[in-house]
Amino acid sequence: MKNLLWETVANPPHNWYIVQSIALLCMWPFPTSSLSTDTTLMLINIAQTIAMQLGLHQPDAIQDFSRIKRNLTKAEISEVVKTCMSYTYGIALFSSESMIDRVCDDEDAYAVPQSMKHQLLIYRFSARVNKFMSKDLSRTENSFRPQETISVLKLLECEFADLARSVGQTLAADNEILLYGTGLQLYVFYLLDAGESLTRKMGLLKAFDTSKALVTKLQKMDAVSDFMRHCPASYSRMTSLAALFLLRLERSKFADTLGVEGGEQAFNAALSLLRRTTSEENDLTDRTSKILAQLWSVQGRSQQCSQEPRLKLRSRLAASLLHDELWNWRETFGGQGSASHTPLREPVDGQIPEKGLDLQNALSLPSDPTIDRLSFEDLFDVEMMSLLPFNFESEIPPNAGIFSDLLP
Repeated sequence: MKNLLWETVANPPHNWYIVQSIALLCMWPFPTSSLSTDTTLMLINIAQTIAMQLGLHQPDAIQDFSRIKRNLTKAEISEVVKTCMSYTYGIALFSSESMIDRVCDDEDAYAVPQSMKHQLLIYRFSARVNKFMSKDLSRTENSFRPQETISVLKLLECEFADLARSVGQTLAADNEILLYGTGLQLYVFYLLDAGESLTRKMGLLKAFDTSKALVTKLQKMDAVSDFMRHCPASYSRMTSLAALFLLRLERSKFADTLGVEGGEQAFNAALSLLRRTTSEENDLTDRTSKILAQLWSVQGRSQQCSQEPRLKLRSRLAASLLHDELWNWRETFGGQGSASHTPLREPVDGQIPEKGLDLQNALSLPSDPTIDRLSFEDLFDVEMMSLLPFNFESEIPPNAGIFSDLLP
């Protein structure tokens, strides 16, 4: 199958059925055990290039991109638009802003189903967050003003609440998960803020509630329809993000405020959901669940539990949380500690463990007995996780969450 894919890509001319096929492969990618061998982003870019060459981003003017006389019927235009708007890896397959705006703002545009329109509304908000926050995080240290960051986040959070209310009860269950995941991507930026304001704390508390709500919703969907076995890869990435938030906040000084029992239960549930998305042993989601379990254990014995939740790595927008934890794992178990990044390894009988420590004996895992440890051989390939790319003093009670009107 892979050979057929690359042979097809390498032999133009292409048609929109190839774009559709690549979109499907991005939504349900080939199993891989390493982020470095995951071709999803490469395939998205290939599909975008082919779509642009064919003129799919401007279906009303497709004649301008064709060597022959060609006009699309309304049904064909609708099919082309739905192909280009396929939502995978956190982005629309072809992110034409004019097309997205027309679909979102015009009720009758292109006859796009309501569920896809909701996806695009959520995507458009995510793109807006990335646009604002990438500018903010690119400032030099001398020009960086933390209070301005918090102000921008407060405004974006208000926009997000408006989006949640606007789709309301008409939101399909899978798009509700997408909305939760987008909220978490926004809340990651509170972790990047260096202050200790009440607004920041409330944002992180809402992130905790949203993470639990996402996990609970996925559990219910999976119980009814075996959802996690068949869902697109983007849902496993959202589950990973929820687990990462639960890990980071429970292993901080916020733990007493959050309630440890509920957080650990939700964390274990998230790991179980991740394992249900595994298509073969030792693929990305299988390794993700094991790594998160190890981090939960070791961080429970570290000084991090008494500290404000923050990120050292700040350059990857909403993916900074993922990559920050990956570096924590590398420094703890991969022997990649440095002077600038202090390893999290804890003393054993007064001694710092060596790199060759038997991890099977060194770690205790969360209470979920189905979580396996990584073997020592698994520790050498550390690029094993991927995630959707993404971003006024609130009157919402700290533990209410902004989705209270959407939850059952």
